[in-house]
Amino acid sequence: MSDSFILLPDPLDPSLVLAMVSAFVAVIAITPSIIKYALKVNWIDVPNERKLHKRPTPSIGGMVLIPCIFIAWLLFATPESMDRSSFVTLMAAIILMYVMGLYDDRWPLSHRIKLPIQLILSASLVNALNILPIDFNGALGIHVIDGWWGFLLVLLFFQFTINAVNFIDGINGLLGSYTVVTLGFLGIVFLALEVSHAMARLLLITASGTLGYLFFNFKRKAETFMGDSGSTVIGLIIAAAVAMLLSHASEVGRVPSFYFVAILFWYPLIDSLQVYSRRILRGLSPFQADKRHLHHLVLKHVVNNHIKATWLIALSTLTAAILLWTVAASAS
Repeated sequence: MSDSFILLPDPLDPSLVLAMVSAFVAVIAITPSIIKYALKVNWIDVPNERKLHKRPTPSIGGMVLIPCIFIAWLLFATPESMDRSSFVTLMAAIILMYVMGLYDDRWPLSHRIKLPIQLILSASLVNALNILPIDFNGALGIHVIDGWWGFLLVLLFFQFTINAVNFIDGINGLLGSYTVVTLGFLGIVFLALEVSHAMARLLLITASGTLGYLFFNFKRKAETFMGDSGSTVIGLIIAAAVAMLLSHASEVGRVPSFYFVAILFWYPLIDSLQVYSRRILRGLSPFQADKRHLHHLVLKHVVNNHIKATWLIALSTLTAAILLWTVAASAS
């Protein structure tokens, strides 16, 4: 890993650029046909009292996005910096999470089934990617976490992140724009700090493919939603990337990595904490869906338009990322 943080990594290699472009183009090219297929076979998200959309809408964004990302990653950006065991485990976890999400989109699964599977997949990644120990570098008065209690904390973090990302898939363009900003930014950080070129490539290809998905979702009347097949996989990738950053780079510039990612992921962090705490305090199941997420509150009290609300949250995140980048670079 590099000893110092630089403002920009070395120029992206041609194979990575090709992979990013391929994922972007493939998503745009394939999605219209799959939307038609979904409408034909009734693979749709039906409106109800807790949802904001007014018409049945296909939920096949992830169905298209994840294979396009995966194939581009394998064909054009072979992750040579990851050992075979870690690579196979990461591929298997992504595939299994994707398959479970596809099934859940079509035939909803109970959280009693989904949570154990998510925990098993998360545990396999924590072990395969050598995530422990994690150095908090004194953030919150914590230095190093390791051992069984550290393992359990990381598992809880994975579970929290997967569901937090799924939570923000509530208004048009929000999950997609947030994914593009955060994963694009994290991918550049991974390259600059030489944390893992394999994971950096996966992050940047995911951001690029998601940009293609936004062509169909970030509009007043979305043509498709992401679905759990996409949101849970993106959540798993984010959790793995953040854990790897905390494990392999205790600082970004002179900024402790914990504070760095906490600010970058301000939106799902705040949203999930307020949702879980409110439901538990009211004696409700933390998994009971409602219309009190942060984006619902933004729509109710700040702007009454999906597109404006998404722009507000996405630009806030982008601004935070740029400020973090500037502070980290100037402090190095």
